[in-house]
Amino acid sequence: MNKEDNNTTIHNILDKIEYHLKNEFCLNEGTKILCAVSGGVDSIAMLDIFYLLSTKLNLKLFVSHYNHKLRGADSDSDEKFVKDVAKYFKLPYYSSSGNVKEYAKENNLSIEQAARDLRYKYFEQISNSLGCSHIATAHTANDLVETFFLNLFRGTGLTGLSGIPAIRRIAKKIVVFRPLLNYSKKELIEYAKIRRLRWREDKTNTNPMFTRN
Repeated sequence: MNKEDNNTTIHNILDKIEYHLKNEFCLNEGTKILCAVSGGVDSIAMLDIFYLLSTKLNLKLFVSHYNHKLRGADSDSDEKFVKDVAKYFKLPYYSSSGNVKEYAKENNLSIEQAARDLRYKYFEQISNSLGCSHIATAHTANDLVETFFLNLFRGTGLTGLSGIPAIRRIAKKIVVFRPLLNYSKKELIEYAKIRRLRWREDKTNTNPMFTRN
């Protein structure tokens, strides 16, 4: 792929996401967005895209990371990496952590569900304190298909087969939205490579103890 093709790829993605931000997610000028960044390629690409569009759309961005403390030193390294990325972009950074295993045991939850509950509680809390009306997560088309089949295998009814919603209200003044649902992980890796972005790989993505794998 030559330089002209690279530029076309980037511009196409930026144009499409800008369209969805304005028309599907109805973002206004000055909207405060909490970007949930894990350090993986999906969330790093999402943050880069928002950063490139933020001046044009007058978006106020904040970076947030939740350390699940499930992978020891690797989890701490992810947290430091995201903090460094936020510093590079000169964006405010907020983080927290929790004992996911203990929370899962106390509430009879899977590790995955416990981790999800804890991080969303934190994202809602920090959004309230910052006055953010939107929380952006980097779910992709791969996550959408994965969730559909997980629900299917678990025997969910028809209403549970819709997968991941593009936008969901979690509090009176806060919504979670997923601007990357139309993109595959492969496309985001291509974007990240063109943009020469760095990211971290989560080793649990290949661990069979997690249902999603």
